[in-house]
Amino acid sequence: MESDILIRPYTAGNETAFSQLIADTMRISSRKDYSLEYIDRIIQGYSPEFFTGHAKDTHFYAALDRCRIIGCGGVTRYHGCTDESYLLSVFVLPEYQGQGIGKLIVEALEKDEYSLCAERITLASSTTAVGFYRQLGYEFVDGLSEPDGHGVVKMEKRRQ
Repeated sequence: MESDILIRPYTAGNETAFSQLIADTMRISSRKDYSLEYIDRIIQGYSPEFFTGHAKDTHFYAALDRCRIIGCGGVTRYHGCTDESYLLSVFVLPEYQGQGIGKLIVEALEKDEYSLCAERITLASSTTAVGFYRQLGYEFVDGLSEPDGHGVVKMEKRRQ
C-alpha cells in the first residue's frame, strides 16, 4: 500500500478535509483511551480555521490515496527555536492504519526544513499513538510515560 500513497505539502483548500479526517480518526481510534467529551474537545481545536491560521508557521502535509486525503501531519519550530521542531496533527484514517502511511507522513515531516535543522524533534502523543512513535525512535521526555494533565505523552527524538 505504501507505494501507492503520495505525501505532498498542504495546499489551500485542504483544511476542511484535514479537519474531518481528524474528527473521524479520533472518534474511532481514540475512543478506547479517551472519553467522548475529551475527544469532542480536541476535535473542536482542529477546525478548518486551525489549519488556515497556522499555515504560515507550520508546514502541513497530506497523504493521498489517488485524490483522497487519508492522512495529515505538520511540523513547526518549537516556540520559535531554530534548533528544535515540533510535530503535530499526525493522523491517518482508521481504515488505512497499520499500512505504513503514518510512518511515511512522519518521515516527510522529519525531512522538512524545520526538522532538518533541529537537534531535537518533540511531539505530544495521544496514549493511543505512543507505540507508533516508539517504533519510529521517539522516546519519553524525561522518562515520563504517563499522560500529562492534557491527556498526552510528551515524546522526543534527538539527532545524532
